[in-house]
Amino acid sequence: MRRRLTFGLYALEAERKLGPTLDSFCDWLGESLDAEVACDETPDYETLAQRVRNREIDVAWLPPIVLIRAGDGALPVASLRRGNRGGFETALVVRADSELRDLRDLRGKRAAWVDAWSAAGYVIPRLRLRLSGLDLSDLFAEEHFYGTHTSALRALLAGDADVAGTYAHTDAEGNVVDGPWNDIEDADVRILATFGEIPADVFAVHPGIPADLRAELLRVLIAAGNDAGVRALMKQIFGATAFGPVDLQSYDGLRSTLSLANRTDDWDDMSSA
Repeated sequence: MRRRLTFGLYALEAERKLGPTLDSFCDWLGESLDAEVACDETPDYETLAQRVRNREIDVAWLPPIVLIRAGDGALPVASLRRGNRGGFETALVVRADSELRDLRDLRGKRAAWVDAWSAAGYVIPRLRLRLSGLDLSDLFAEEHFYGTHTSALRALLAGDADVAGTYAHTDAEGNVVDGPWNDIEDADVRILATFGEIPADVFAVHPGIPADLRAELLRVLIAAGNDAGVRALMKQIFGATAFGPVDLQSYDGLRSTLSLANRTDDWDDMSSA
């Protein structure tokens, strides 16, 4: 009898209509692992981490902060590769015609965030703003979570926010080349500030998954980079072009940043948001 596995991820935007694409990916993953793989979309990152820790989800797509917050309850298996670099840059984005030019111009403005557990979409931008000497208690007139990067950007473009926290892909010289705004037709945005690279998202499993299955999962994910059809699925769902081994040391800086955040009221605000 084929083993049964559950693949979990944070719920995708309905407007992207990726359900059939996600089903195709889970079918491919099942065939590759000789298993029945069911897809499970969770309503937020915290729930995703909890369900992995509870072993209700076997394999999950986890952003870096979710991986770190999951602790020993999630074992990273493979990292997502986006272009020539696995990570991405944290960015604050404004509309191209915005009058905002400096971080100090953010006072009294409206911020669009992704999720309280999103590194690029909330945690790192706020912490960097705080370390820049800005008082977050009264910096923004309004702050709202929109669930996904594209939803936060849509709020920005619609005029419901003045700035959005998200990620940006960069080239080898560190120049911004694209971001999730490319998924939105006619999006015209400008980078207000970037705050450094964040390590890659990962595919992780709960500790009950046997070592041989973890090794097989890594093998099939790396091999997927040579399959044009699977690469297209990966690009559409995960924004990735390939998978590779996980560099655990690349998360040390983010862990240190989160330790700093844990010693501030800002993290308490995030955890309860």
